[in-house]
Amino acid sequence: MHNRRSIRLRGFDYGQRGAYYVSIGTAAARPLFGSTVGNRIRLSELGQLVDRLWQTLPEHYPGLRLDLHQVMPTHFHGILMIIQPGQSRQCEAFGAPTRQTLPTMIRGFKAACTREWRRGPGRPDDVIWQGRFLERVIRSRRELSSMRALVGDNVLWHRLCDRDTW
Repeated sequence: MHNRRSIRLRGFDYGQRGAYYVSIGTAAARPLFGSTVGNRIRLSELGQLVDRLWQTLPEHYPGLRLDLHQVMPTHFHGILMIIQPGQSRQCEAFGAPTRQTLPTMIRGFKAACTREWRRGPGRPDDVIWQGRFLERVIRSRRELSSMRALVGDNVLWHRLCDRDTW
């Protein structure tokens, strides 16, 4: 097993009130969620599922509010806000926390997407997501505005970085 170094802020409570930015990639950066058509993203069936399930997160995690999000062909960006921290509960098997924290929510989201996708007929058991995700604690209104611009303009940046369009 690899000895991974955590990218999270040491000692920070990711279940406390606040705004968070997340970016989650597909396994091997494969364009599973759709394709770029001009300055738009045409979502695949899987991309539509990811979009729909992201929007249901507040139903599963009371006290959570979603902000801007964008499904891209090879990744997903979202901003979410924990408005009311969840109550601590007992731990699951193997000591994994069940409290409403950012890692727990993202793990649940990724698992739900994979589970729902595999329920369809003829769908492969391929891995959809890369193992980890990037998160950033948003610490000010100015930073929230910057993160919103990043998420909102991601389609344009994706197009500019696509070597096929150069």
